[in-house]
Amino acid sequence: MRNAIALAFASAIALVSVNASAATWPTSVVGVWHGYANTSDVVFTLITQKPTGKCPIVFGALTDNTYKTTGTLTGFYCPGSGRIVLLRKDGAGHVFQSFRGNLGQSSGNMTTLLTGRFVNYGQQAAFVEWPFSVEK
Repeated sequence: MRNAIALAFASAIALVSVNASAATWPTSVVGVWHGYANTSDVVFTLITQKPTGKCPIVFGALTDNTYKTTGTLTGFYCPGSGRIVLLRKDGAGHVFQSFRGNLGQSSGNMTTLLTGRFVNYGQQAAFVEWPFSVEK
């Protein structure tokens, strides 16, 4: 029984790996992304993406239209997997939010979606994750 379960699990992993390898993601995330982080109306403005490496460094800004705040963004994007990580810093350069997500493309149109989870550090509810979703 254990061997059958292990074989089924290995087969499922192999199938997912084959399907995932056929996917393509945008080579660049530079641009303006609109959406929501938890309940806040946000804009990610990704200005620069370094031209080299498997997961190039990206720089930009995040504007929270709900709370009328801005902060810089620094992170990386992996075009081979769609994975992205962004750290939001305050005016003093301290990280107070981290965003982890993946890019995808909605079926039937060319809208690029970026969705994931973010953590807000240094508040009473520290280390609680919330969803975010933005599109370009």
